[in-house]
Amino acid sequence: MARVAISNILFGHIMATSYLAMSRFNRDYNWLIKAGIQDEVWYVIYINAYYWGCTTMMTVGFGDLLPATTGEKIVTAYLEISGCALLAYNISTISELIS
Repeated sequence: MARVAISNILFGHIMATSYLAMSRFNRDYNWLIKAGIQDEVWYVIYINAYYWGCTTMMTVGFGDLLPATTGEKIVTAYLEISGCALLAYNISTISELIS
């Protein structure tokens, strides 16, 4: 069970840093500017990115933080697929523990 929790926390961090890295490729218009948080302190931006990663990974995806460029959309699609794969792995691991 700890392995599932740690993998979720770690993958949420990976998704957050990937989402943050995408904003560095196009500084004129990106998801930070679209969300209006580009001038916030670093930890507020990271918390927003981590929040996006967790909601995407758990397939909730509220739609309040969206990619703004084509490159961001490509990376987001890859991260969404990876998040679904991790969710499937976690469900499998938990079901093994139960049975």
